[in-house]
Amino acid sequence: MAESSKYLRKTPTQDRSRRRVEAIVLAAANLFAEQGFEATTVEAIAEQAGTSVGSVYQFFGNKLDIFCSISQRCNDRVRVAVQALVAASRTELALAALIDQVVDGIFAVLAADVGFRAVWKNTQLFGVIAEDDLDFERELVAVTEDVLRERAAHLDSDRRATAAQLLVQTVSAGLFLIFRPELEERVPALIAELKTMLRAYAAEIEGQV
Repeated sequence: MAESSKYLRKTPTQDRSRRRVEAIVLAAANLFAEQGFEATTVEAIAEQAGTSVGSVYQFFGNKLDIFCSISQRCNDRVRVAVQALVAASRTELALAALIDQVVDGIFAVLAADVGFRAVWKNTQLFGVIAEDDLDFERELVAVTEDVLRERAAHLDSDRRATAAQLLVQTVSAGLFLIFRPELEERVPALIAELKTMLRAYAAEIEGQV
């Protein structure tokens, strides 16, 4: 995935440079996930990435910029997955079934992403990425509003906006709970309950005239 320029000191323009940035970001994600942000040094990131400390600083101003870049990549992956699911299923599935697919899709993306584990391991930094997350949330709400505009055309604009916000926030809160380490054994049941709750709300939205 192409690296956003927001957290880069220098945007890679050649394949070799892009591969180096990828290696740095992946190394940092693994280290942040395994041992935490504070315990990870730029030197350790460079060593695991197979590059020099100077190369790390060539592309990133500091360790926090790497963390923010990792978080942004997580959002990008979820965005791509949600947009693809909605585009493929918007006119073929009932709203409840589409919501099921989106929940499963988001979970699959995050569960397989070491970057997400890196972010989740370091909740003390959530305030740093709050602005990016808020922008991302607005994008998801807008996508959800578009779906409701097609699937529940009887809703007025205020109710549609409220419903979209609630759906996005409910999925976000549910996933926040599901990924708690102490609840790992209950993940399938938690996902099932989250989808049950969302299906009930979706049915009410679709059926209200």
